[in-house]
Amino acid sequence: MYIVVRYDDPKFKDLVQEEIREILRMRRKVKVEAEDNFEIMSPDSITRLWSQLTGGLVAFMIAVSSVGLMVGGVGVMNIMLVSVTERTREIGVRKAIGATRRNILTQFTTEAVTLCAVGGLLGVVVGAVITWIVYFLPIGLPATLSTAWVLIGFGVSCAIGLLFGIYPAWKREP
Repeated sequence: MYIVVRYDDPKFKDLVQEEIREILRMRRKVKVEAEDNFEIMSPDSITRLWSQLTGGLVAFMIAVSSVGLMVGGVGVMNIMLVSVTERTREIGVRKAIGATRRNILTQFTTEAVTLCAVGGLLGVVVGAVITWIVYFLPIGLPATLSTAWVLIGFGVSCAIGLLFGIYPAWKREP
């Protein structure tokens, strides 16, 4: 059961809510020390509820995407470990002609960042195509592609390559 109440002036909102609370507590015989056994909803409380729901959804999406990034990073690390292991002769030749440890680390880190940058670029292209398709579908969704989020996504992709590409080159480089 619910009751709809309107107040004539927004400055009386708190007063009206408190009067309704008192009347309901008396009618429902709620003891003074007990909590309300009813709820008063206002546009503010609906807005707060919406903020809580979207905040929870954002936290869930961050958790899911973090797991995906970790899995992708481990994949890049494994690819780079295999690449460094299979190219020990190339590393030896490069060292013999004067390459330093830093030169070799830079080479493999650049390869890892390039690998992730290509993956990030493919992700941006696929996202742009999906946005374009949704925009032109007759379902009325306002699909747009944000430049800021494209740059953030591409930057995170390159950062994953950097973070997970340094370790294999540093660890396995003879």
